[in-house]
Amino acid sequence: MVPPNLTSDQVERLRNRFSQIDTDSDGKITLQDLKNLHPDMLENPLLERTFNVMKDTDECLSVSSLMTAISRLSSSAEEVKLRFVFDIYDMDKDGFISPEDLYESVKLMCKDNLTSTQLSQLVDRTFRDFDTDCDGRISFAEFQSNCKIRLESQLSVEW
Repeated sequence: MVPPNLTSDQVERLRNRFSQIDTDSDGKITLQDLKNLHPDMLENPLLERTFNVMKDTDECLSVSSLMTAISRLSSSAEEVKLRFVFDIYDMDKDGFISPEDLYESVKLMCKDNLTSTQLSQLVDRTFRDFDTDCDGRISFAEFQSNCKIRLESQLSVEW
């Protein structure tokens, strides 16, 4: 199925690029296929996490799942983009961001630039701000609300 917000030209380019990456022409891209594209891909701390959010259940990425992911990211709908970002942090895919999810995802992004104490402090501070119902996890509604507040405050201009 072709996502409605992609043009036929975009779909064709995605299909062509997919075919270039899918070197064995089995209709699937593995994480290793992506890592083999360019040496810089090995350095990307979010490659594996993003792949895991986009992939199908068989640990591979099909052309339709790639189109769906690109559609989500290119959507003008803020909620769709925020859901994608939320899914990056929701490491165990339970629909919530736990302190452990946040710790592991930030650790992936920061590599060795933060100590475990600094990571824990960052997680604690984030939970104080985002976990508004104090249930020990961040729901998508809490994530969305807090991201919107922060974005609006960064984009506002006082006269």
